[in-house]
Amino acid sequence: MHPDNNISHLVSSLKSASSRILRQQFKAEIDKVYWGKAKLWHDSKCIISCGGAPLETIKSCI
Repeated sequence: MHPDNNISHLVSSLKSASSRILRQQFKAEIDKVYWGKAKLWHDSKCIISCGGAPLETIKSCI
């Protein structure tokens, strides 16, 4: 990602789009748990950099 891009806006867009898709594809399942217009995602965001670590190292830390 280019340094001038706002990562917070990217994460917000991803959360918004994924929420919309999940609500379309899994409406019946979501309606059983969430009544009304409850949010699927929390307002907070977490962005973590792995600094080019090998994938196996990242997997072992998760």
